[in-house]
Amino acid sequence: MKTTFLPWAYLLLGCCALFAADAGSTLSRRSPATVVAAEVPKVPLRSWLCRPGSDSMGLSLFAQETLEARVSWGLSGRAIRRHSEWFGLNPGETRVVPMTGLLADRAYTYTVAVRGMPDIAGAPLTGSFHTRRAPRSTFKVAVQADSHLDTGTDVRVYQQT
Repeated sequence: MKTTFLPWAYLLLGCCALFAADAGSTLSRRSPATVVAAEVPKVPLRSWLCRPGSDSMGLSLFAQETLEARVSWGLSGRAIRRHSEWFGLNPGETRVVPMTGLLADRAYTYTVAVRGMPDIAGAPLTGSFHTRRAPRSTFKVAVQADSHLDTGTDVRVYQQT
């Protein structure tokens, strides 16, 4: 009984010493951390590629205000020859526009035109993608991290993408 009691006594004394030492520290008297809200810029229209296929690619559009838009696409370096119909977007609505008639293993560009706005936030909404490559072909991948906007974030970096 003596041998099992002694380790527990030392443990209890050690904990008491830690709490007593912390009672006089400034750590226990600190105020809660101040949270600073990061301002996320309001962009009328956001887009991202989705639903890749062997002869198609989807373009998902998310509007933050009422808009009327049209998507155009074509082979990179050539005139854009395909267009969607004009369609409406409501605030908070997402719409996937299928870009069809694509050739495999080719680079494409696309542009989103918004009626009444020659450009979005100072630049036309354009992008590029590459359709499915042949099996066993090589390619490079770029990965972008999930952005968590906080006080250490430079919002201008994310406005470029």
